[in-house]
Amino acid sequence: MTNPFAPAPQANPFAPAATHVPFAPQPGAFAPPPAYGAPPAYGAPAAPPPTDFAQMFAGMGDAEAANEKLPPLPAGGHELVTIGQVKIERSQKPGETHVIWFKAELTVKKSASCEPGTRAMFIERVTGHKFPHYKIDSDARIRSLIASAMGFSPDAPEVRANFNDPQKINEIFSGVTRGQLTGKDVAVLNVEHKPLKPTPQKPQGGLIASYMFAPVGTPVQPPATVQAAPAAAPAPFSPAAFGAAPAFPPAGWFAHSQYPGYFTNGQHTVSENDLRVAQASGKV
Repeated sequence: MTNPFAPAPQANPFAPAATHVPFAPQPGAFAPPPAYGAPPAYGAPAAPPPTDFAQMFAGMGDAEAANEKLPPLPAGGHELVTIGQVKIERSQKPGETHVIWFKAELTVKKSASCEPGTRAMFIERVTGHKFPHYKIDSDARIRSLIASAMGFSPDAPEVRANFNDPQKINEIFSGVTRGQLTGKDVAVLNVEHKPLKPTPQKPQGGLIASYMFAPVGTPVQPPATVQAAPAAAPAPFSPAAFGAAPAFPPAGWFAHSQYPGYFTNGQHTVSENDLRVAQASGKV
């Protein structure tokens, strides 16, 4: 008699399959649908949108990584530097879309201050400066890069005349945006560093670098690491010897009500340090 309580025989769920059929996609299996159709029924997977990957990733084979957060080149001069990609673009930062940037990748070929292959970014504002003299300085540095890459002295009278001619300006910057500076060599006459105050976002502070360029072959500044002879001790400070300090803040400027340590004239807001520097140099 058969035992009515005996369990029925079951297949081993862990036994390997008898055969393994390798995956073989059918022709056209990954072709995107020609266009969106009617919305799928609830619960059915949505069809992916048609995608032109060739357009989306155009130029990937020639792409080179760039990093706008690269540290500046060491202070001092650099004998031979190659210009990479150059961009003129509008800021995407909220509240600063009126700012336009000029950016150029730099790669060192020869320098007494750093190894060949060292990379950096030359970045200057084109618009949106806090003071008029800031724009003058930026314009001079941009002119020095473009003219030097073409083999001209940035301060030659004929070069200055071209950069003051509206038609020539359009021709020059049309060539810049088409990549005519890419691959050109220049000398970095000098790099100056200005330390930034620590902030909650950057507790370690930072550096702003000012670059001045010249044609290849121009003597450059020695490395900043060269120690100068010790200077004589300064005479004891005497306020009477310097006269009364000018009143601060300058006329027309007042402390910002929302940002401690900043001052405004109703149009621009700057730090106390920048305002004192501008006042000492007679700019305000």
